[in-house]
Amino acid sequence: MSRTINTYSFTGITLSAGDNPLTIALGGGVLYSSANPAIYGAGPTTFTISNSGFVGNDFGTGIELKNGGSVNNSRYIGGRHYGLVIAGLAATVTNSGQFETSDRTYGDISTGIRLSAGGSVTNNSSGLIEGYKYAIDATTNPTTITNAGTITNHNLVAAIY
Repeated sequence: MSRTINTYSFTGITLSAGDNPLTIALGGGVLYSSANPAIYGAGPTTFTISNSGFVGNDFGTGIELKNGGSVNNSRYIGGRHYGLVIAGLAATVTNSGQFETSDRTYGDISTGIRLSAGGSVTNNSSGLIEGYKYAIDATTNPTTITNAGTITNHNLVAAIY
């Protein structure tokens, strides 16, 4: 099974195994205002997400996956604290769009991409990965980062941590 989002949703989405893979089409997206993620995928499923739309959360995280996964972003994924968090298993992230965080109040956690189990990040030439504290946080496990675009932060600490 699979799921495609073609229009805008203003409520958070909790993924089920039947939603895998998830496609967010151009003209579709999730705009959410909550401490909970705009899109949340719990284990045991390892989700694959392809985003050509807009995922934003002005109070929390854009996308959070708890059992590893793969995210291919060609448009926009953002949140107040994190744009994308992938935990549990190694992750694969490919970006030709934008990952961003907006929180300057709680800058100690404001990160574009956080991979707590490591993996790989490929930022293509049109890609921007931005965070207030860190653009990419992958401190706990080995992570390969390939960058042809822009990776930046605003807090005068390491953009990649």
